[in-house]
Amino acid sequence: MKYCLRNNMLHLAAWVATFLAVGVFVSTAAVAQAWPTRPVRFVVTTPAGGATDLIIRTIGVKLTALWGQPLVVDNRPGGNLVIGTEHVVRSEPDGYTFLATVSSMASNVSLLKLPYDTLRDLVPVTLTSYARILLVADPKLPVTTLASFITLARANPGKYNFASLGNASRAHFMITKMNRDANIDVVHVPYNGSAPAIRAILAGEAAVGGVDTNNGKPQIDAGKLRLLALTGYQRSPFFPDTPTLEESGITGFGADWSGVFAPAATPGAILAKVAKDIATVIAMPDVDAWYRTQAQEPISNTPAEFREQVRSEVEHWSKVVQASGIRLN
Repeated sequence: MKYCLRNNMLHLAAWVATFLAVGVFVSTAAVAQAWPTRPVRFVVTTPAGGATDLIIRTIGVKLTALWGQPLVVDNRPGGNLVIGTEHVVRSEPDGYTFLATVSSMASNVSLLKLPYDTLRDLVPVTLTSYARILLVADPKLPVTTLASFITLARANPGKYNFASLGNASRAHFMITKMNRDANIDVVHVPYNGSAPAIRAILAGEAAVGGVDTNNGKPQIDAGKLRLLALTGYQRSPFFPDTPTLEESGITGFGADWSGVFAPAATPGAILAKVAKDIATVIAMPDVDAWYRTQAQEPISNTPAEFREQVRSEVEHWSKVVQASGIRLN
C-alpha cells in the first residue's frame, strides 16, 4: 500500500513538472510570438557613422519591416564602450533594449575595472560582422611582407614608429606582441582612430600602422598604403593573397567583430527570434552587397554559439593583456 502511494505520488510529481514545463514553454513561445508591440532600441557603443552604427542602421531598416515596429538606434559612445554597455546592463530585460558593440569588450574585462560583469550581466544574441585590423606600411619603405619588415626593424631598433587606433586597441596589442615575439623595437604611437593613424603614415610620421578595413582598403587600393598582413584565422575575402598575422607567426589575433547583446534575463525565445531575424536580413542579397561595399564580412550565429565565443575570447584576452602589460586604469 505504501509502495503504491509513493509510486502514485512520484507519477503525480512528474506530471506536475511536465505540466509546468509545457506551460513555461507555451508562455515563452507566446511572448516571442507577440513581440514586439512597440519600438525596439539598439544602443550602439560607437559613434554615429562608424561601421557598427552603419550595420545596425542598415539591417534595422529590414528588421523594422519584419517586425512591424521601428528599430531605434541610440548612440552612446565613450568610456571604451562602457557608457553604452552599462546603460543596457541597467535596462529592463524585456526584449526592447539591445546592445550593439564590438569585440574589444572581451579585452575590456581584463583592461578596466568595469561597473558590471560582462559574462553575467549580458547575454550574447548574435554576431553581425567580421572585420580586420590591417598591418600597413608606407609604400616608400623597402618592405613587401611582414617578414621583410621584421628584418628591417631588427636592424634599426627604435627607428620606426607604429601608428595605432589608440591605446589598448587591437593594433596596440599587435605591435606589443610583435615587438616581444619578433625581438624588435618599434615605437607605438596611439592616435584617435584609423583615419588619424593613416594620415600619420601618409605624412611620414609613422612607417607602419594598424588600421581598420573601412579606412585602410581605399588607401591600399589607391597604392598609398602597402598591406603586409592582417588579423583573422582565415584569409580575408577582400585580400585573399595577403597572409594573416597567424600565418606570419604573430599568433592570437582573430578577426574583430560587431555583435548584438541583451540584458541578462531577457526571454530566451525573444533572443532566438532576434538572432534568427538578423541572420535572415544579413543573407538578403542587397544587404550582403552593402556589406561588401563597406569591406565588412557578413556573419551571424546563434545565442549559444556566440555565448561560447565571447566566453572563450574573454579568457584569451585575459592572457594577452597580462602578457602585454597594457593597462587603462
